[in-house]
Amino acid sequence: MLVKKYMSNGSSIEVHISPIEWLFEKYKDLYVEAFKLNQSSFTAMRNFKIARGGCLIEIKINSTASGFFTLSKQNNKVGEFGDLFKTSSLLSRNDFAKAMRIGLEFGLEQMSLKGFYSYQNAQAFKLVNMAGFIRKTYYERHISFVLLNFIIKLPVKIVDAKTSITFNSITKDSPLRFSFRLSKTRLSRFYIPYVRHMIDMELPAKSIIPIGFLNEFYNVSHVADSLMFFGDLESYNLETGFEYSDNSA
Repeated sequence: MLVKKYMSNGSSIEVHISPIEWLFEKYKDLYVEAFKLNQSSFTAMRNFKIARGGCLIEIKINSTASGFFTLSKQNNKVGEFGDLFKTSSLLSRNDFAKAMRIGLEFGLEQMSLKGFYSYQNAQAFKLVNMAGFIRKTYYERHISFVLLNFIIKLPVKIVDAKTSITFNSITKDSPLRFSFRLSKTRLSRFYIPYVRHMIDMELPAKSIIPIGFLNEFYNVSHVADSLMFFGDLESYNLETGFEYSDNSA
């Protein structure tokens, strides 16, 4: 459905909203290429996002699809903004941001949500900020090693896709835990799968994890990756662990 059409630098810009299924059907090849997905990763993402429900926003220049993002539901109050990519150099940064804002505002109304959140690294921060997102907090990803459901904290953090050493997470909390509330994701490192905490709706299921890496998000006061909000989420207690992210599929 056409949301809005306007002229910019002699080009016709159109913002369309469609069921999220269109990303995996009509634009499968573009999506796979943009995010370098293999078949199993594509299937995991498709099933996860369709189960959550949501919308695909298409940005067209002179009737040619040139940019995309998704708005997927986390619950009946909040959605996640993701899958941001463009397929044409004709889509300028300013038009991308403007069209994103149009799609986001319409998506809020269409999906009857309070707002959207998004995890952003430094490379995408300026673009989503131009579209109306504000930074809620900084966060780091801390990594633990999982062996037969024992969680062993590692002195490792990831910020802006860069790995570095930290001992903060080890000194703050117990370095060894045990949990049956773990589930495999589509992601892996060194052929070892990443796992995540199960969410409440998945319980009381129990899963045995022979080996894996566990992603955990920690809010920090210093500069790191950004958790971004769009809409009326300032007073909302958002569950923002890795297990709530689209990437946890």
